[in-house]
Amino acid sequence: MAAVWADVPLGTFYTDETNIISHVYQPGLLHAGRYIRDTGSFSSNVYHQMGKELLEFLLRDDENHMTLICSTNIKPEDIEALYDSSKEVSPEEANRFLIEELNRHLEGESGLSSPVKMLLSLVASKKLSLIINLRAMLGSSTDHSHSKSGIFEIPSTGELLYFTGTVNETYPALEPELEKGNLESYTVYHRESKDSDYDLYVNPAYERLTKSAEVESPTQVGKGTISVPMRFLERSDFPAMKEGDWDAESHKKEASRRSRQAFDRFQEIVRTSVKRPRVKDSGQGETPRPQISARDMTRGRPHQDTAIGKWEAAGRRGILQHATGSGKTITSIAAIQDHLNEDSDNFAILVVPYQALQKQWNKEMEAFGIKSINLGGKSNPKLTEAVLKQIREGSFNENLVLNFVQNTFTMEKTVSAIAMGGEKVLGRCLAVFDECHHVGRPGYSLFTQAGIRFPAVMGLSATPFVPDDEDGAVADDWWESDGKSVFKLKAVERNNRVREILGEIVDTFTLGQAIELDYLTPYEYHIYDAQMTAQEQEEYDEFRSKIGKMMHRDDNPAIHQSRMIVKSISGKIGILEKIISENYQQGQHWLIYCAHDEFMKLAKDVLFRLDLPWWEYSSHNMESRDLHMGLFEREGGLMLAVKCLDEGVDIPKITHGIILSSSTVEREFVQRRGRMLRASPGKKMATIYDALTLPHSMASSKSVDSILKHEISRIDHFMDDADNKNEIERRLVRLNEQFKILRKRAEGRER
Repeated sequence: MAAVWADVPLGTFYTDETNIISHVYQPGLLHAGRYIRDTGSFSSNVYHQMGKELLEFLLRDDENHMTLICSTNIKPEDIEALYDSSKEVSPEEANRFLIEELNRHLEGESGLSSPVKMLLSLVASKKLSLIINLRAMLGSSTDHSHSKSGIFEIPSTGELLYFTGTVNETYPALEPELEKGNLESYTVYHRESKDSDYDLYVNPAYERLTKSAEVESPTQVGKGTISVPMRFLERSDFPAMKEGDWDAESHKKEASRRSRQAFDRFQEIVRTSVKRPRVKDSGQGETPRPQISARDMTRGRPHQDTAIGKWEAAGRRGILQHATGSGKTITSIAAIQDHLNEDSDNFAILVVPYQALQKQWNKEMEAFGIKSINLGGKSNPKLTEAVLKQIREGSFNENLVLNFVQNTFTMEKTVSAIAMGGEKVLGRCLAVFDECHHVGRPGYSLFTQAGIRFPAVMGLSATPFVPDDEDGAVADDWWESDGKSVFKLKAVERNNRVREILGEIVDTFTLGQAIELDYLTPYEYHIYDAQMTAQEQEEYDEFRSKIGKMMHRDDNPAIHQSRMIVKSISGKIGILEKIISENYQQGQHWLIYCAHDEFMKLAKDVLFRLDLPWWEYSSHNMESRDLHMGLFEREGGLMLAVKCLDEGVDIPKITHGIILSSSTVEREFVQRRGRMLRASPGKKMATIYDALTLPHSMASSKSVDSILKHEISRIDHFMDDADNKNEIERRLVRLNEQFKILRKRAEGRER
C-alpha cells in the first residue's frame, strides 16, 4: 500500500526558513488516525495557528484521537478553565462547539472564537487526552519534562511521520510567519509501515511516546519520570499566579516545584502498585479475541452461502443480483478469502467505480485480515506502474487484493499488462466487479477486443443490466431507419458486454426478501404532486422535439435537458418545504436527493428559512464531503446530495429520504431506495417521500405519455415492497385515471 507521507521532506529544518505547520502538521493531520505530541510547555493559544487542521482531523472519523503529553508548565488560563466547574462543558455542548468552529473555518472566517473553550471541548468530547509527565528533579530544583517530539500515525498500516526538536506546543514556537516567533529547529523522519525495518530513530521514539500516551493510571515510564493522566491530578499540582504577577520564568520555576511535589506523592502509589501481586486468570492468560472468517459470516445468512454455492457451481463465473444493503460485499469477500487461502500465490482484483468505494472496501477487508493495495484514485502512480510491470511479466504473486478504481482499470496500459501476463496471471486471479452494471461501458470493450477472459470472476449489482427503454426512447417512438430503437441497440450492446466479461446472473436476492428477513428496514412511501408551469412544459417540449435530429450523437443533449426539466421543476421546492416543516425532528437522519447544483442552492434556501442546519455531499465539496458525512452520521440532520450517493456509500442511520430528483433510470432509483433502507440499531422504519412531476394542463398527449409513464413506473417499483402498499395502489389507480384523462384532453385539443 502506498505511503501517504512519502513526499514530506525529511531532515533538519529551521523555523525561520520553513513553516512547520504546512511542512509537518498539515500533511500529518490530513492523513493520520492518531496524533501523539510530547511537548514541554503548552498553551491553547496554539489553536489560533492550526485550529482548522486539528478540527478536521479530530472530526473526520470517530476513532481519530490526539494525546498531549506535557509538563506542569501550562498557561494559567488553561489550567483555571480545566479545573473551574463553572466552565465545565458537556459532551453535547463540546461537539456542538467544535462543529460550529469548523463550519466557521469552512465558510472562510479566520481565527478561533475561544482557544480555551476549544481545549475544554476537545477534552469533554474525549477527542483529546492530557498526560502530565512528572520529574523527580534530583539534580536541580528547575528540572521538568522538556522532551519535544510528535508522531502522526495511520493505525491500519503503521505508517508514521515523526518530528523532534526544540518546538513546543505554544504560539511563539509555531508562528507561521518566518520572521516572527521563536527560532526553533526540528528534524523529520518517516516510517512507511509497521512491516518496515527497525528504525533507530523512529521506533524508540514511537515506543516511548505510546508508552506514555496509553497509561491508564500513574505509571513510571523511565527513571525519575511518572506519566499521569490529567484526571488524577488536582488544581494545586499546577502553578497558581494572578495575571498581574505572571511572568514566564517565575511560572516555569513554580511549575517545577509543584511537579516535584506531585512526583513524590505518585511515586508511592506507583511503588505500591508494582509490588502488589497480580491475580491470575482461571484460564491460560487473556481470552483470545475470537476470529471469524467472512465465509463463517455468510453461513449465518443462508442467502449469502447459497449465492456462493451457485457461483461455484457455475464454474466460479457469474453475477449476484442482490438488493442494495443485503450483504453483497461480505458475500464477495468470503469468495476472495477462500481464493487467497487456496494458494499463497493467488491474488484478487477488485474493481470499484469510484474512489470513495476504495476506502469502504479496504475497511471491510481489513476486518477479515485481508491485505489490499489501492490502484488509481489518490494512490501513488509509481506503485501502480510497479504492480502493472509485475503483472505484465507474469511475476505478480502477492497474496492480496489489488483494489482498482474503474478509470485506472480500463486504461490501455492496464488492459495491455493483463493481456501480456496471460494465463500465468489470470490463472491465479479472482476478479470481482462492484456495481458491475458499469462493465457495460465502452471502456471495457478493450478487454473483449484483447481476448481477455477471467477464469474466476464475480459481478455484484442490484441492477446488472440496462433496461431496453431506460432513456424513454422506445416509449417516445424515436427509431433508426431500420426500425430499431437506437437506445435499445445500445442497451443490448452494453448488456452483451456485461455477459461476455462476467457471465450470466447466477443468483438473485430481492429487496422484498431482504426486508422479510430483517436484513433491511421496512419502509413507508408517500407521494407529493408537483405540476409543471407553462414555461417548464414549453421548454420540455422544445427539447423533446430536437431529440430525433440529434440521434447521431452518442450523448444526445436534448434527452438530458428534457429529463433535467422534469427532475427539477420549481414546484418541488414548495414540496420540500412542506415535507420538512411538517415532519422533520432534530436528531433524525434525512437524505435529500437534488437534481443538480442550482436546485441544491434552492433547497439550501428553504432550509435556511426554516433555520435548519444541513450537510452537503456533492462534486463541489470533494475536500470536505467526507467530513460532512462523518458529522452527519454522528449528529444527524439534513444531507443534501447530487447523484454522488447513488452507489456504494453506506449510511445505515438514514431514517427519511426525499426524492426531489425524479430519475427515469431504474438503477438509480433502486439504488436510492436501498441506500435508505440499510439496517441500523434503533431504526425500525424508514420513510421515503417522492416528488412526482405532473405535466402542465395544456401538455400534448405525447408529452403526457413521455412524462407520466416514467413517473408512474418509479412509483410502481417503490410501492411494491412498501408497508403502505395498499394506500399507494389506490393512489396509483387515481394517477392512472388522471393520466388517461390528461391524455384524452390533450388528444381532444390536438384534433
